[in-house]
Amino acid sequence: MHAPEEGFSLIELMITVAIIGILSTIAYPSYQQYVVRGDRANGQQFLMDLAQRQEQFLIDSRKYGSVADLNMALPAGVAQDFDLSITLNGDDERPFFQAVLAPKSTLMSNDGSLFINNRGERWRDAGCATDPCLVGSTTAIPWK
Repeated sequence: MHAPEEGFSLIELMITVAIIGILSTIAYPSYQQYVVRGDRANGQQFLMDLAQRQEQFLIDSRKYGSVADLNMALPAGVAQDFDLSITLNGDDERPFFQAVLAPKSTLMSNDGSLFINNRGERWRDAGCATDPCLVGSTTAIPWK
C-alpha cells in the first residue's frame, strides 16, 4: 500500500504567498497613516502644553520665554519626528511667540509643520517648514 504524501504542494504555497502579499500591500499604507496621525497628535499635545506654559510665564515675567526658561524638554517621542523652533519678539515690543514643530523624519515630511502662537491660532501647513507660513495661507489646515 502506498502512504499518502504529507506537506504542501508548490501551488498551495504560492497561493498563500500571493494572498499575504496582497493583504500587506493593502494594510501597510493604512498602518503608516495611523502612525502619522499618532505622531501628529503627540506633537500637537506638546505644543498645547508649551503654549499653556508660555502664558503662565507671561503672567510671571511679562514676556514669553524660551524652552529653557519654561523648564521644558522636547519629549523623546516628539523629538524623533520633529525639530522645535520658537520665535520670540524683542523686550520693547508687544509680547509674541510662535512655536513650530518641523518634521524631520521621512514619514512625517509629507504631513507638514505644526504651528501655534500666542493668539491661540493653531495650524498645520504642508507647504512650508518654517515661520513664514500664515494662518490664512492656502495650505494651512486648522487643528481639530
